[in-house]
Amino acid sequence: MELTNNAKHTVAKATVMLDKAGFEHLVVVIKATYRLPDDHQLARPIIPPPALAYTDTYSDEVGTSVPLYDADFVLRKQKCDVVFNASAFAPNTHPVSHLTVSAQVGEMIKTISVIGPRK
Repeated sequence: MELTNNAKHTVAKATVMLDKAGFEHLVVVIKATYRLPDDHQLARPIIPPPALAYTDTYSDEVGTSVPLYDADFVLRKQKCDVVFNASAFAPNTHPVSHLTVSAQVGEMIKTISVIGPRK
């Protein structure tokens, strides 16, 4: 099978994966990565796009650290992943004990609290 991807801002791959019963399923992954500008302009794709992830990526040793990115290849995924790799900065550069940050993509809004020691 041949997969043709003419979009230079995406990376794509097709593979076959087995389910628990041993049945084969065709899995097609297409991924685009965007840089969000600081000045509220439109997001721009990163070209060339980063490679597809075949395994989970952790912040440190597996089992003792948090996952940064999940593998791109999974048998079933109900929705699209939106992953933010970002840094948070306290307003006016004054130290704070916690900070609430938000990100929005279309109608989806995610809010998290940043707490703990700072580097």
